Amino acid sequence: MSEFYLRTESIKQADILDLSVVNEADRKILNALKSNEPCLLEGSRGTGKSFLMRVAELELENESDSCVTVFVPFNMSSLISTEDRLQFYHWMLAKTLKYLLNKLRKKGIIVSGLIANLLSSIC
Repeated sequence: MSEFYLRTESIKQADILDLSVVNEADRKILNALKSNEPCLLEGSRGTGKSFLMRVAELELENESDSCVTVFVPFNMSSLISTEDRLQFYHWMLAKTLKYLLNKLRKKGIIVSGLIANLLSSIC
């Protein structure tokens, strides 16, 4: 390995599977992440949570063309204080929709102009 990465978000998506070494415990976590059931993955900073989610994302995409996965990193954000009690929810939803729109475009899925305009105006 000739490069050192501080964060999973710095690794190109094409390199994730080449860098992964999955043991039995990791496989159980990946299977839980890829299941239809809700899954909460918790751990200390730097223990590989994001990396496992990226591996699960790529495995799901490789297993099925009908699956669209979206990994949304929340490592960069600005701190804004407003009177809006739902501020975090709105920010998180907008960011998620932006990443979904980008993923659909990369997969060549046509998104109507109306939807694209709506999403881009809130992101």
